[in-house]
Amino acid sequence: MNRMSVNRWPRIGERQIKEALRIVFAAFLLSVSGVCLADNPLVSQVYTADPAARVFDGRMYVITSHDLDTQSGYDMVDYRMFSSDDMVNWRDHGVVFDVRTDTSWANRAYAPDIISRNGQYYLYFPDGAGSIGVAVSDSPDGPFTDPLGRPLVDRNTPNADVQWLFDPGVFIDDDGQAYLYFGGGGPGNARVIRLDDDMISTSGSAITIDVPYFFEGLYMHKRNGTYYLSYSTNPDNGMRIDYMTSSNPTSGFQYQGTVLPNPWENNFNNNHASILEYNNQWYMFYHNRAVANERGASSYQRSINVDRLFYNGDGSIQQVDAGPAGVPKLKNVDPFARKEAETIDSEQGIEAEHSSDGAQNVMMDFGDWIKISNVDFGSGAGGFEARLASNSNTTIDIILDDVNNPPVGTLQVSVTGGLQNWQIQSADVSASGLHDLFLRANGRVNMNWYRFTGDSGGSSTLNVELESLAGQSNFSPFAVQSDSAASGGQYIVWPDNGDQALSSPSDSEQGQVEIIFSLSQPADVQFQVLASMANANDDSFYYSIDSGSWSTQNNTVTSGWESLMPATFSNLGEGTHVLRIKRREDGARLDRVTLIASAGEIVAASDSGPAAININPDTEYQHISGFGGINVPEWIDDLTPAQVDTAFGNGPGQLGLSILRVKIPANPDAWSAQVATPARAQSLYGATVFATPWSPPAHMKTNNNVIGGRLDPDYYDDYAQYLLDFADYMAGNGVSLHAVSLQNEPDWDPDYESCLWSSGEFIDFLSSQGSRFGSLKVMAAESLNFNPALTDPILNNASAEPHVDIIAGHLYGGGLQDYPLAREKGKELWMTEHYTDSQNPANAWPLALDVGKELHDSMMANFSAYVWWYIRRSYGLLTEDGNVSKRGYLISQYSRFIRPGYTRIGATANPALDVYATAYKNGDDITVVVVNMNTSPRDLTLDLQNIGTGSFTKYTTSGSKNVSNDGIVDVSNNSASVSVDAQSVTTFVSSSGPSGSSSSSSSSSSNSTSSSSSSSSSASSSSSSSSSSGGGDALSCSIDLNNWGSGFVANMTVTNNGSSTTNGWSFDVSTGNPITVTGSWSVTLSGSASPYTASNVDYNGSIAPGSSTNFGIQGSGDPGTVTCN
Repeated sequence: MNRMSVNRWPRIGERQIKEALRIVFAAFLLSVSGVCLADNPLVSQVYTADPAARVFDGRMYVITSHDLDTQSGYDMVDYRMFSSDDMVNWRDHGVVFDVRTDTSWANRAYAPDIISRNGQYYLYFPDGAGSIGVAVSDSPDGPFTDPLGRPLVDRNTPNADVQWLFDPGVFIDDDGQAYLYFGGGGPGNARVIRLDDDMISTSGSAITIDVPYFFEGLYMHKRNGTYYLSYSTNPDNGMRIDYMTSSNPTSGFQYQGTVLPNPWENNFNNNHASILEYNNQWYMFYHNRAVANERGASSYQRSINVDRLFYNGDGSIQQVDAGPAGVPKLKNVDPFARKEAETIDSEQGIEAEHSSDGAQNVMMDFGDWIKISNVDFGSGAGGFEARLASNSNTTIDIILDDVNNPPVGTLQVSVTGGLQNWQIQSADVSASGLHDLFLRANGRVNMNWYRFTGDSGGSSTLNVELESLAGQSNFSPFAVQSDSAASGGQYIVWPDNGDQALSSPSDSEQGQVEIIFSLSQPADVQFQVLASMANANDDSFYYSIDSGSWSTQNNTVTSGWESLMPATFSNLGEGTHVLRIKRREDGARLDRVTLIASAGEIVAASDSGPAAININPDTEYQHISGFGGINVPEWIDDLTPAQVDTAFGNGPGQLGLSILRVKIPANPDAWSAQVATPARAQSLYGATVFATPWSPPAHMKTNNNVIGGRLDPDYYDDYAQYLLDFADYMAGNGVSLHAVSLQNEPDWDPDYESCLWSSGEFIDFLSSQGSRFGSLKVMAAESLNFNPALTDPILNNASAEPHVDIIAGHLYGGGLQDYPLAREKGKELWMTEHYTDSQNPANAWPLALDVGKELHDSMMANFSAYVWWYIRRSYGLLTEDGNVSKRGYLISQYSRFIRPGYTRIGATANPALDVYATAYKNGDDITVVVVNMNTSPRDLTLDLQNIGTGSFTKYTTSGSKNVSNDGIVDVSNNSASVSVDAQSVTTFVSSSGPSGSSSSSSSSSSNSTSSSSSSSSSASSSSSSSSSSGGGDALSCSIDLNNWGSGFVANMTVTNNGSSTTNGWSFDVSTGNPITVTGSWSVTLSGSASPYTASNVDYNGSIAPGSSTNFGIQGSGDPGTVTCN
């Protein structure tokens, strides 16, 4: 069922009929379970149409026409505004402009548009189909005023006398020139006219644009220098949204095709769309009749929707796959910050109205509810409070996930003395983790806002008096002044001197303060400030968090000193952060800042002195499968043997990659070209190899072409066999595949080999074919940016889920975040393709440092694997001449020292500003990686829990270093004092690790799995014996052997079973059969044949009693057995 399937009472006489329907509704609640709600249409409490979407101050706003409940024609008279920062939960700002009361000349309010310029917001509105006006406001949600008192464009405007003079679409070009597109009624009626800089006057005559099949709804956007003009086509041509492109905003347009066919539930009726980018993703807003169809209303009652929009590699637009599913969330909701009750994903029966308490309030009656999606309660909420108004005693149920679930709390609503007399009332609740939230009324009540509070000691608070920061170096021209009504009697201000303004903030600008704070665990942080701002037009300030962009607190007026809540900063990591507040306009008086953490502790911190990285090996996260890249000899030259050695060898000057991605060609004749590099990488270095198809063979597809199209369901059996045949072919040529992917980027339709898949197609394929893959792992969906809309349904399908082993995705346009559902289902998360920048060479510094930060973020997102795009490329890990690049050295800070089988463990993720850390363990060994994005070195301490005395070896890549061995760092009293270079990635490798902590078996390869018909296999054996030299009889050596016949990796653990610390060790390593040693790590290996002598290196010769260290050897050939004595 889609979201419209939940019965909603018609708005006509709603309050009068509800009494008669309460008994029916109560029975309905008892009979309906598992209500399934989707995310389109966006709004159901009112009818909305003609969405004009814009991004203002980091938030998505949509202004709409407002279809009346009773209209039998297009009789709209006002505009509604909605906004969201997560694209799922939308705030209803109510009516922002009514032509009957806010103009003296207009009678109708048809499709609008809105834009921002110079701190003002300009609303363009048509009076029916006869003229276009403009209104201006200091805020996107009004109030708007009519500065002209007449139309901006009418039939007297030169060349503007079109059949329908309506549907304004405003656009500001990169050079600052503004344009207004308008018109309708058929071909020949499309126009554009230049706007003056004041945005309320025009320049010159309107220009005619030749638009094929034109009907109405012109909209302009620009991408990569190309102008895209979209519009609605006439009824004879499908009432689609088509588009044209040009290199000029007023002429030269070429027809390109359809963006959106007449959408679902639109009754083959008119449409109106807008296209824009938000948070690196493109969206298309449009309307349909889904709510009206469900309620039995007419086609004159419309509802707005949004779906994602994608571009092909040549800049053309893919057709939008419109439907009720909507778009993925951008972030979770912080329930500990105050939430306006009119911000919802969906609802039953509610209405919104203007509140005497400010903004809007929600009107609720018996059985009415609101749903807020993706609410993250973190470690727990213990209380709920809401601002309510009621003239009778009733209750509000607080429910998680399904409206029919038992409440986790119930608020007893007391009479407030009227439906606009407001009180804050509270209740106890018990909630933790991520949930959808339902608030259900059991009687008549109005709600303005609500928020949750933490369990005892849950959310913590930090208060900072801004005047206490007057000693900071960038404080002036801020000044400290006195006011007995201010907190502490003082505040800071940029002294009022007429109209001073800082139009563009920069990080180094004078007139700012910094609040440095530390979090004990990841949390959302609410930012409040006590402020006195007398004039909304010229009292404002900027703020930013960490290295983020500057935001504006603007258009705000207070009555004396009031607490403002400019923002909630979501998903801040454990460790140190900085909030910066900067002057914008003089006269804004700022006092106490309050920061509220949703979980854990928040304390003031200093940016001077060593910052601590607390490392806890008993806190375990994901196991590491490895780091790698792709090789595609079809498209670029194959890696040479020497380049394979550089990429997959693990010695100095090598990358230490452990994963290789290869392409499954759509033509079997090309399979042989795929063999050489993976065969060498696996036989010599134990590389994990997985394979990805870009397209099935053409004859298996709906379009009989390897470009585009879909897999024909009649060929599911054949396609599964095709993948298995490739695995068998590779196995027959000495390459054992770890996994096969079903499709590369199934949500992308470029002009090269590709194939589109929906989540339903994946489910059908896996359900019918999944069991055929046996021990060969199956990977899905390798979407463009970890698109959960593709993989969530797979994971939640009982037939398909057991047949997918790895959830994989790419990072183009987003997706770098944890995926709890995949982990809950026991799946590994693999990032299988990305490159941070292809425009700059791989040695460009410090641009290359972005790789280090992305690797850190990927590990924090619980990815088990990170796979770069081309291994060798001008922007790759190896440059075109085969030399290791700066990007390569940065990834080797991870890949050389964090081997397959390691486990990420607890560590302070953000110990200082722009410093990021992760830690890993392998048995008793600890590895810590620190990324310092600062332009200055940083002193740190590595504070170790359950770790005996030992040391770390330090390796650094910076502007002047390439995995440089910077020597030994001693550990004393479970702490090591270290320093990291400016703009660097530093890896600390321990020589002895946690004593008595849990250990994990480790292997330097993950190739124990072969395809169903592969003859390759792996076996492991371990043995231990006393050493005869270098450490006495107290030392023992055990072996974890991974042998696949043509090669092997032996991971060895040396343990000190004695009572004193060793000062060095040495073992003889013997193999049953002759082999060739191709690499080793953490050991000095000598000898040309078995037995080999394995001795400690400089950083792991000292082993404390009860502790151990690891080393490894890899080689080609079948060793039979491996022993160390």
